[in-house]
Amino acid sequence: MVAVALPWSLFSEERDPKIYAYRVGLLGRALAIYRVEEVLLYGDGVGRRRNAERLKKLLEYLECPQYLRKRVFRLDRDLRYAGVMPPLRAPHHKRHPPREGEVREGYVVRRSREGCLVDVGAEELAVSRERLRPRRRVTVRVVSEDPLIVEPAEPDEYWGFRVRIVDSLDRVLERFDRGVVIASRYGEDVREVEFRESPRCLVFGSSRVGVLDVKPDVKERFLTVNFIPGQGVEVVRTEEAVHAALAVLNYLDLL
Repeated sequence: MVAVALPWSLFSEERDPKIYAYRVGLLGRALAIYRVEEVLLYGDGVGRRRNAERLKKLLEYLECPQYLRKRVFRLDRDLRYAGVMPPLRAPHHKRHPPREGEVREGYVVRRSREGCLVDVGAEELAVSRERLRPRRRVTVRVVSEDPLIVEPAEPDEYWGFRVRIVDSLDRVLERFDRGVVIASRYGEDVREVEFRESPRCLVFGSSRVGVLDVKPDVKERFLTVNFIPGQGVEVVRTEEAVHAALAVLNYLDLL
């Protein structure tokens, strides 16, 4: 599984909040299609943290199963156009009532005498005999349908992505001391690149500032690849670049 790093300035040039949300939705779809598990939003010296927080909130809203969104998110101005984002339909976005044996996302509502009560998208709350921390998401397995009983579990398939905000690109590079791939039109033609290992982190810039503008020396320290050689447009949008790069890596069986 690969992580993706994106700058704080991403989409900050977009003035229409509805189009902003739609572009975030396209980005979120690309991340989930190619099974990205972690998204890192890094300070690039241009974008503001406020934009990163809005981006994080929309991505997390998209990633959250629909039946839990009212539990997890309060009314928020940043989410007023979240409805224009295309559905994620990832494996944990169940659209049917709980079934015995399946793994689902839940939300711990409160503790009870039996343990705690968990919302798993059913008409009634499920009971977990484990004393889980209230007011947080949890992954559970349905032990019984009647009565509805669940227990903590680990998924065995792709289960969405986490989003974190970090202060700078340096923080990203410190975490991934190897396996970092910089996606840039100034990199080596992907058709001529020999990948020695599967990438651990794929780093993108924005239309306002590229990765090599943020930190020029990364071109020498890490693998810099042009995933869209011979592009037919002046500027490839970041959400398009993410889709293209991940598609190539997926085709090469490197994800």
